Amino acid sequence: NPRAGSIRKKGDTITIYESIGGNYYYLEDYLNKAYQEVKAKLELLEIIENIAPVDLAEEWDNCGMQIDLQPEKIEKILVCLELSRAIIDEAVSKGVDFIITHHPLYFKGLRKVDSNDIIGNYTCSLIRENISVYASHTSFDKANEGNNYYLAKLLKLNNIRNFEEINPDFIGVYGNLTEPLSLK
Repeated sequence: NPRAGSIRKKGDTITIYESIGGNYYYLEDYLNKAYQEVKAKLELLEIIENIAPVDLAEEWDNCGMQIDLQPEKIEKILVCLELSRAIIDEAVSKGVDFIITHHPLYFKGLRKVDSNDIIGNYTCSLIRENISVYASHTSFDKANEGNNYYLAKLLKLNNIRNFEEINPDFIGVYGNLTEPLSLK
């Protein structure tokens, strides 16, 4: 095995070896692997933000990465409405490394992390379990194919329009029923 940090020259090629976790890698192979892992995360964020662009979020909202633990790779994703102890426990039991939540864990700036309060406790647990968190709140509420649009489709509404057309302070959609529905 080559020595960690050793450099070998063969012809015009210089190979740098690095030991990572006791395994030796060509540094360029390691960097390529790291790039692929980052690329996977960036691709996930790109997919999310293509569906619900962060710039759609209300000014008061906090959409985007909430806890970014720079995962080496993302293997399991859990999607939820809101983080809770039960959601975190489920994520841990299923080996999840990335949670996409509708409601942000942090709405306003975080002043301190105190494991004795609910948000601090969740934060400590998520970091301890190496779980990153992304929130898509009002950006998803306002997205063309977001949750409001999806619910309207489930209700079989047609001629679906955004409330923002009527009043920019309103979030949601409305439409016409294709046939009368019973409230029973």
